Amino acid sequence: QKMPYLIKDFEISYHHSVTLYSDFAQKKAYSNASSMLAVAPIFDDNVEPAFMASRQYGALLWSEKEVDFIQDLYQSNGKEITVLKRELANEYDFKRLLSQASFQNIHLSSHGLANASNPNLSWIAFLENNLNDGSEDGLLYTSEVYNLELKTNLLVLSSCESGLGQLAKGEGMISTNRGFLYAGALNIVYSIWKVNDKYTYEL
Repeated sequence: QKMPYLIKDFEISYHHSVTLYSDFAQKKAYSNASSMLAVAPIFDDNVEPAFMASRQYGALLWSEKEVDFIQDLYQSNGKEITVLKRELANEYDFKRLLSQASFQNIHLSSHGLANASNPNLSWIAFLENNLNDGSEDGLLYTSEVYNLELKTNLLVLSSCESGLGQLAKGEGMISTNRGFLYAGALNIVYSIWKVNDKYTYEL
């Protein structure tokens, strides 16, 4: 504790490439957005109607405790928070909400999968919408993330492998979290391994 570590006097940031850093350096912290958006599909058996029959994931019961804790924290401090859980945490409504409003912070707790051979096909899982119009399939692919318009100071990707992908020479890791950087997130917390939802909640 007494050692003069660099991090005690300086803020240290990591960027994938000069291209991303140049874009980041021109941006300033967003202050005109709503406080927080917390999202947790959970994938338990309490979703009605059962329109996820085509794809079954393991339930993330601790992810609900995760976003509930964040909600209590924000509300106890008098800050605004929007929460999407279960059937509200579908891909269609998530994208629609982001097109209508901005959030200083976003916390997304769900399943994630990295595709090392084709990182544009890496995804984060949502519930499918129940419109039955084929508009969204419930998987937010990295290729779709690039088209989002975010004004977010901090994005937490509480999901598996959100920082894994394909290492490109001169560009760094092509992964899901990189797509969110291009979409406008200034800072991202992500994982580079498979994580248990209970331990993620505790962290």
